[in-house]
Amino acid sequence: MLREGKIIPIQSPYASLFVLCRKNNGLLPDNPRAYRFEIDYCKLNVITKYPRYPLTLIEDLITNIPPMKIMSSLYLRSGYFQLAVNPSDVVKIERAFVRKNGTYAFKRTPLCLSGAAPNFQKAIDIILRPVLGKYISVYMGDVNISSPSFARHVELLREVFKLLQEAGLTLDKNKCNFGCEKLKYLGLVISKDGITTDESKVKVIIEMKPPKNSREVSKFLGMTKWYHKFIKLRRSLLAPLSIRGNTKNLFCRRRHRLHLSRLSARLQKYRY
Repeated sequence: MLREGKIIPIQSPYASLFVLCRKNNGLLPDNPRAYRFEIDYCKLNVITKYPRYPLTLIEDLITNIPPMKIMSSLYLRSGYFQLAVNPSDVVKIERAFVRKNGTYAFKRTPLCLSGAAPNFQKAIDIILRPVLGKYISVYMGDVNISSPSFARHVELLREVFKLLQEAGLTLDKNKCNFGCEKLKYLGLVISKDGITTDESKVKVIIEMKPPKNSREVSKFLGMTKWYHKFIKLRRSLLAPLSIRGNTKNLFCRRRHRLHLSRLSARLQKYRY
């Protein structure tokens, strides 16, 4: 990050820790890609005040995407790091972080800082405001473009590229998809036929080992909640699991495992 100009060395009496965190991507603990480095801004976030801005509700965003013949998804490279910190704020000591070789401050917007998400969403909304609407939607760094024809699609792509270029934002070409009939977007699959679950995400849920404690039960319930619209009678299926999740006993009864299997199976059957 120092070579890329994202951070600078500073002197500060205060500093947050540089820590290794587990990603919520379903990878096994022995996989290096299951982790990432973050700054522990917990103590700073408690006392931080920042301008509020509404984050887009993913469910509202998804249901408003029209079924179209051709779609593309764009992904902004490095997310928050594309937004520069005000030069006068860079050297403020409260955002400093420490590593074994020194103390540093960010010149770009860091993860885990209070206000980073709404500030980023606001910036993207302002940049793409001229084109947001029926065919184009955005959630943080993910942009979806849906069109009824190829000609219209190319026209919309050019408009979006122009706005991003004028704002100095860049895309991650390895995470962008162009001219698709089916498109993975925010954990779902969108096509002209409607919206369905992402098989790779569902596979992770189905292949999960039966929870053995309340923490693992909570993790399972959280993963299925993302797909609640696809699960008929989800509440009745989850009721005994939720009750069980509030205990410290092992999750081992046959009827609970039956609810798990039913819940997983129904994920593959329903559309929006």
